[in-house]
Amino acid sequence: MKILHLAPIKGVRKRDGENRNRTYRPPEGISVSVPKLAEAQRKSGKKVGVISSFASSSEDSKIYWDDLSEYKIFSFFSGNKYKKLIKNFGSPDILNIHDIYNLKQIFFSLHFIIKRVKIFVTPRGAFSEVALSRSKYKKKLFLYFYKIYAYFIFSFVALNKNEKDQIKKIFPQKKIIIIGNGVDYSDSRNLHLQTHHDRKLLEGFINIGFLGRFDIHIKGLDILLKSYLKYQKKEKDLKIKLFLLGEHRVREFDSKKFIEDIRLELPKPQMLEVSGPYYGESKWEELAKLDILIQPSRTEGMPNTVLE
Repeated sequence: MKILHLAPIKGVRKRDGENRNRTYRPPEGISVSVPKLAEAQRKSGKKVGVISSFASSSEDSKIYWDDLSEYKIFSFFSGNKYKKLIKNFGSPDILNIHDIYNLKQIFFSLHFIIKRVKIFVTPRGAFSEVALSRSKYKKKLFLYFYKIYAYFIFSFVALNKNEKDQIKKIFPQKKIIIIGNGVDYSDSRNLHLQTHHDRKLLEGFINIGFLGRFDIHIKGLDILLKSYLKYQKKEKDLKIKLFLLGEHRVREFDSKKFIEDIRLELPKPQMLEVSGPYYGESKWEELAKLDILIQPSRTEGMPNTVLE
Protein backbone atom coordinates (compact mmCIF):
# COMPACT_ATOMS: atom_id res chain seq x y z
CA MET A 1 0.00 0.00 0.00
CA LYS A 2 1.23 3.49 -0.88
CA ILE A 3 0.29 6.31 1.53
CA LEU A 4 0.93 9.97 0.77
CA HIS A 5 0.70 12.75 3.37
CA LEU A 6 0.07 16.36 2.37
CA ALA A 7 0.85 18.73 5.25
CA PRO A 8 2.26 22.18 6.16
CA ILE A 9 5.51 20.88 7.69
CA LYS A 10 8.15 23.45 8.52
CA GLY A 11 11.90 23.03 8.84
CA VAL A 12 13.88 25.53 10.93
CA ARG A 13 17.64 25.90 10.46
CA LYS A 14 19.49 26.25 13.78
CA ARG A 15 23.01 25.72 15.07
CA ASP A 16 23.46 22.72 17.35
CA GLY A 17 25.87 22.26 20.29
CA GLU A 18 28.77 21.58 17.92
CA ASN A 19 28.02 24.79 15.99
CA ARG A 20 26.73 22.97 12.91
CA ASN A 21 23.63 24.04 11.02
CA ARG A 22 20.84 21.51 11.35
CA THR A 23 17.18 21.49 10.35
CA TYR A 24 14.73 21.02 13.23
CA ARG A 25 10.99 20.70 13.40
CA PRO A 26 9.33 23.64 15.19
CA PRO A 27 7.50 22.69 18.43
CA GLU A 28 4.04 22.33 16.93
CA GLY A 29 1.74 19.39 16.30
CA ILE A 30 1.76 18.94 12.51
CA SER A 31 5.48 19.51 11.94
CA VAL A 32 6.33 16.87 14.56
CA SER A 33 3.50 14.32 14.37
CA VAL A 34 3.11 13.91 10.60
CA PRO A 35 6.77 12.96 9.92
CA LYS A 36 6.66 10.55 12.88
CA LEU A 37 3.39 9.05 11.61
CA ALA A 38 5.00 8.60 8.17
CA GLU A 39 8.06 6.93 9.72
CA ALA A 40 5.88 4.53 11.73
CA GLN A 41 3.84 3.62 8.65
CA ARG A 42 7.03 3.06 6.64
CA LYS A 43 8.42 0.76 9.34
CA SER A 44 5.19 -1.25 9.26
CA GLY A 45 5.84 -2.11 5.61
CA LYS A 46 3.96 0.65 3.78
CA LYS A 47 5.43 2.78 1.03
CA VAL A 48 5.12 6.32 2.37
CA GLY A 49 5.57 9.78 0.93
CA VAL A 50 5.22 13.30 2.33
CA ILE A 51 4.64 16.52 0.40
CA SER A 52 4.91 19.67 2.49
CA SER A 53 3.55 23.07 1.56
CA PHE A 54 6.67 24.57 3.21
CA ALA A 55 10.36 23.96 2.52
CA SER A 56 11.43 20.99 4.65
CA SER A 57 13.16 17.62 4.44
CA SER A 58 12.87 14.12 5.87
CA GLU A 59 15.12 12.50 8.47
CA ASP A 60 14.11 9.11 7.06
CA SER A 61 15.79 8.53 3.68
CA LYS A 62 13.32 5.76 2.83
CA ILE A 63 10.37 8.18 2.80
CA TYR A 64 9.64 10.01 -0.45
CA TRP A 65 9.73 13.74 0.29
CA ASP A 66 8.93 16.84 -1.72
CA ASP A 67 7.57 20.31 -1.01
CA LEU A 68 5.40 22.96 -2.65
CA SER A 69 7.29 25.95 -1.25
CA GLU A 70 8.17 27.46 -4.64
CA TYR A 71 4.87 26.66 -6.32
CA LYS A 72 2.27 29.29 -7.08
CA ILE A 73 -1.42 28.40 -7.21
CA PHE A 74 -1.62 28.58 -11.03
CA SER A 75 1.40 26.23 -11.32
CA PHE A 76 -0.63 23.25 -10.18
CA PHE A 77 -2.64 23.18 -13.37
CA SER A 78 0.52 22.28 -15.31
CA GLY A 79 0.74 19.00 -13.37
CA ASN A 80 4.58 18.96 -13.24
CA LYS A 81 4.76 18.27 -9.51
CA TYR A 82 2.16 15.54 -9.86
CA LYS A 83 4.07 13.92 -12.75
CA LYS A 84 7.26 13.94 -10.67
CA LEU A 85 5.42 12.19 -7.83
CA ILE A 86 4.03 9.47 -10.10
CA LYS A 87 7.46 8.89 -11.65
CA ASN A 88 9.41 8.65 -8.36
CA PHE A 89 6.79 7.38 -5.90
CA GLY A 90 3.91 5.97 -7.91
CA SER A 91 0.19 6.55 -7.67
CA PRO A 92 -0.85 6.58 -3.97
CA ASP A 93 -3.66 4.40 -2.67
CA ILE A 94 -4.41 6.85 0.14
CA LEU A 95 -3.89 10.60 0.41
CA ASN A 96 -3.99 12.03 3.94
CA ILE A 97 -4.37 15.84 3.97
CA HIS A 98 -3.45 17.54 7.26
CA ASP A 99 -4.97 20.99 7.96
CA ILE A 100 -7.61 22.53 5.69
CA TYR A 101 -6.75 26.24 5.33
CA ASN A 102 -4.03 25.73 2.75
CA LEU A 103 -4.87 26.54 -0.87
CA LYS A 104 -1.70 24.92 -2.24
CA GLN A 105 -2.71 21.61 -0.68
CA ILE A 106 -6.29 21.91 -1.92
CA PHE A 107 -5.26 22.65 -5.52
CA PHE A 108 -2.61 19.91 -5.51
CA SER A 109 -5.16 17.38 -4.24
CA LEU A 110 -7.46 18.01 -7.22
CA HIS A 111 -5.28 15.69 -9.29
CA PHE A 112 -6.03 12.86 -6.84
CA ILE A 113 -9.75 13.61 -6.80
CA ILE A 114 -9.77 13.21 -10.60
CA LYS A 115 -7.89 9.88 -10.25
CA ARG A 116 -10.35 8.76 -7.54
CA VAL A 117 -7.69 8.21 -4.89
CA LYS A 118 -9.11 7.69 -1.36
CA ILE A 119 -8.68 11.03 0.41
CA PHE A 120 -8.67 11.43 4.19
CA VAL A 121 -8.68 14.94 5.70
CA THR A 122 -7.28 15.54 9.20
CA PRO A 123 -8.49 19.07 10.17
CA ARG A 124 -6.44 19.23 13.40
CA GLY A 125 -8.81 21.49 15.27
CA ALA A 126 -9.72 23.69 12.29
CA PHE A 127 -13.46 23.15 12.88
CA SER A 128 -13.45 23.97 16.59
CA GLU A 129 -15.59 26.89 17.77
CA VAL A 130 -12.48 28.86 18.73
CA ALA A 131 -10.81 28.33 15.35
CA LEU A 132 -13.97 29.27 13.44
CA SER A 133 -14.41 32.44 15.51
CA ARG A 134 -11.13 33.85 14.18
CA SER A 135 -11.44 35.68 10.84
CA LYS A 136 -15.09 34.65 11.02
CA TYR A 137 -16.31 36.00 7.66
CA LYS A 138 -13.38 34.64 5.68
CA LYS A 139 -13.91 31.21 7.22
CA LYS A 140 -17.63 31.27 6.49
CA LEU A 141 -16.79 31.84 2.84
CA PHE A 142 -14.12 29.15 2.96
CA LEU A 143 -16.51 26.63 4.57
CA TYR A 144 -19.05 27.22 1.81
CA PHE A 145 -16.40 26.16 -0.70
CA TYR A 146 -15.09 23.35 1.51
CA LYS A 147 -18.50 21.71 1.79
CA ILE A 148 -18.35 21.20 -1.97
CA TYR A 149 -14.77 19.93 -1.73
CA ALA A 150 -15.66 17.56 1.14
CA TYR A 151 -18.19 15.82 -1.09
CA PHE A 152 -15.25 14.19 -2.92
CA ILE A 153 -13.23 13.02 0.11
CA PHE A 154 -13.55 9.55 1.63
CA SER A 155 -13.40 10.46 5.32
CA PHE A 156 -12.41 13.02 7.94
CA VAL A 157 -9.89 11.99 10.61
CA ALA A 158 -10.46 13.38 14.12
CA LEU A 159 -7.85 13.29 16.88
CA ASN A 160 -10.45 12.58 19.58
CA LYS A 161 -14.19 12.21 20.17
CA ASN A 162 -14.64 15.92 20.90
CA GLU A 163 -13.19 16.84 17.51
CA LYS A 164 -15.32 14.18 15.85
CA ASP A 165 -18.43 15.85 17.31
CA GLN A 166 -17.23 19.28 16.06
CA ILE A 167 -16.75 17.94 12.52
CA LYS A 168 -20.10 16.15 12.58
CA LYS A 169 -21.93 19.44 13.28
CA ILE A 170 -20.65 20.85 9.99
CA PHE A 171 -20.51 17.65 7.91
CA PRO A 172 -23.23 15.40 9.39
CA GLN A 173 -23.28 13.01 6.41
CA LYS A 174 -19.52 12.40 6.14
CA LYS A 175 -17.62 9.42 7.48
CA ILE A 176 -15.40 10.39 10.44
CA ILE A 177 -12.81 8.15 12.08
CA ILE A 178 -10.62 8.81 15.15
CA ILE A 179 -6.84 8.34 14.96
CA GLY A 180 -4.77 9.98 17.72
CA ASN A 181 -1.17 11.13 17.49
CA GLY A 182 1.61 8.81 18.58
CA VAL A 183 5.18 9.32 19.77
CA ASP A 184 8.47 7.44 19.52
CA TYR A 185 10.56 6.37 22.53
CA SER A 186 14.17 7.44 23.12
CA ASP A 187 16.66 6.37 25.83
CA SER A 188 18.63 9.62 25.38
CA ARG A 189 15.69 11.61 26.77
CA ASN A 190 15.76 9.59 29.99
CA LEU A 191 19.45 10.47 30.44
CA HIS A 192 18.52 14.16 30.53
CA LEU A 193 16.05 13.44 33.34
CA GLN A 194 18.71 11.62 35.38
CA THR A 195 21.25 14.42 34.85
CA HIS A 196 18.94 17.13 36.22
CA HIS A 197 17.37 15.11 39.07
CA ASP A 198 19.92 15.90 41.80
CA ARG A 199 20.25 19.57 40.82
CA LYS A 200 16.50 20.10 41.09
CA LEU A 201 16.48 18.67 44.63
CA LEU A 202 19.11 21.23 45.71
CA GLU A 203 17.22 24.20 44.25
CA GLY A 204 14.26 23.82 46.57
CA PHE A 205 11.80 25.07 43.95
CA ILE A 206 9.10 23.18 42.10
CA ASN A 207 9.65 23.90 38.43
CA ILE A 208 6.34 23.91 36.52
CA GLY A 209 6.51 24.34 32.76
CA PHE A 210 4.51 24.61 29.57
CA LEU A 211 5.95 23.68 26.16
CA GLY A 212 4.27 24.73 22.91
CA ARG A 213 3.23 27.71 20.89
CA PHE A 214 2.03 30.70 22.88
CA ASP A 215 -1.62 30.71 21.83
CA ILE A 216 -3.21 32.35 24.86
CA HIS A 217 -6.78 31.07 24.41
CA ILE A 218 -6.50 27.67 22.73
CA LYS A 219 -3.50 26.60 24.83
CA GLY A 220 -5.12 27.95 27.99
CA LEU A 221 -2.17 30.15 28.96
CA ASP A 222 -4.55 32.81 30.27
CA ILE A 223 -5.80 30.30 32.87
CA LEU A 224 -2.26 29.27 33.81
CA LEU A 225 -0.84 32.79 34.06
CA LYS A 226 -3.78 34.27 35.98
CA SER A 227 -3.59 31.37 38.45
CA TYR A 228 0.15 31.90 38.90
CA LEU A 229 -0.44 35.62 39.49
CA LYS A 230 -2.96 34.79 42.25
CA TYR A 231 -0.45 32.33 43.77
CA GLN A 232 2.35 34.92 43.87
CA LYS A 233 0.10 37.56 45.43
CA LYS A 234 -1.10 35.11 48.08
CA GLU A 235 2.17 33.36 49.05
CA LYS A 236 5.09 35.24 50.60
CA ASP A 237 7.52 32.31 50.46
CA LEU A 238 7.34 31.18 46.83
CA LYS A 239 8.07 27.52 46.13
CA ILE A 240 6.95 27.41 42.49
CA LYS A 241 8.79 28.75 39.46
CA LEU A 242 6.92 28.89 36.15
CA PHE A 243 8.56 28.25 32.77
CA LEU A 244 6.96 28.99 29.39
CA LEU A 245 8.93 27.27 26.63
CA GLY A 246 7.94 28.02 23.05
CA GLU A 247 7.40 30.90 20.67
CA HIS A 248 5.03 33.67 19.68
CA ARG A 249 3.45 33.42 16.22
CA VAL A 250 2.29 36.28 14.02
CA ARG A 251 -1.31 35.10 14.14
CA GLU A 252 -1.14 34.98 17.94
CA PHE A 253 0.03 38.61 18.08
CA ASP A 254 -1.79 39.27 21.36
CA SER A 255 0.10 36.59 23.32
CA LYS A 256 3.30 38.56 23.83
CA LYS A 257 1.45 41.55 25.31
CA PHE A 258 -0.69 39.32 27.55
CA ILE A 259 2.37 37.57 29.02
CA GLU A 260 4.21 40.85 29.59
CA ASP A 261 1.16 42.43 31.27
CA ILE A 262 1.02 39.50 33.72
CA ARG A 263 4.76 39.77 34.36
CA LEU A 264 4.40 43.45 35.30
CA GLU A 265 1.83 42.49 37.95
CA LEU A 266 3.89 39.69 39.50
CA PRO A 267 5.41 40.51 42.93
CA LYS A 268 8.45 38.42 41.89
CA PRO A 269 8.68 38.53 38.06
CA GLN A 270 12.01 36.66 38.09
CA MET A 271 10.04 33.52 39.00
CA LEU A 272 8.43 33.53 35.53
CA GLU A 273 10.83 32.49 32.79
CA VAL A 274 9.83 32.77 29.13
CA SER A 275 12.25 31.31 26.57
CA GLY A 276 12.53 29.36 23.35
CA PRO A 277 11.74 28.02 20.90
CA TYR A 278 13.81 24.88 21.42
CA TYR A 279 14.57 22.11 18.95
CA GLY A 280 16.16 18.68 18.95
CA GLU A 281 18.17 17.73 22.02
CA SER A 282 17.90 21.23 23.51
CA LYS A 283 14.13 20.69 23.77
CA TRP A 284 14.63 17.50 25.80
CA GLU A 285 17.21 19.31 27.94
CA GLU A 286 14.67 22.00 28.88
CA LEU A 287 11.89 19.48 29.53
CA ALA A 288 14.20 17.54 31.86
CA LYS A 289 14.62 20.65 34.04
CA LEU A 290 10.92 20.60 34.91
CA ASP A 291 9.32 18.80 37.84
CA ILE A 292 5.81 19.17 36.45
CA LEU A 293 4.68 19.61 32.86
CA ILE A 294 1.34 21.39 32.53
CA GLN A 295 -0.83 21.50 29.39
CA PRO A 296 -3.88 23.68 30.19
CA SER A 297 -5.26 23.61 26.62
CA ARG A 298 -8.93 24.21 26.05
CA THR A 299 -8.88 22.05 22.92
CA GLU A 300 -6.28 19.40 22.16
CA GLY A 301 -6.18 16.24 20.10
CA MET A 302 -3.49 14.07 21.63
CA PRO A 303 -0.73 16.62 22.35
CA ASN A 304 2.80 15.56 21.42
CA THR A 305 4.29 17.45 24.36
CA VAL A 306 2.36 15.32 26.87
CA LEU A 307 3.09 12.09 25.01
CA GLU A 308 6.80 12.91 24.77
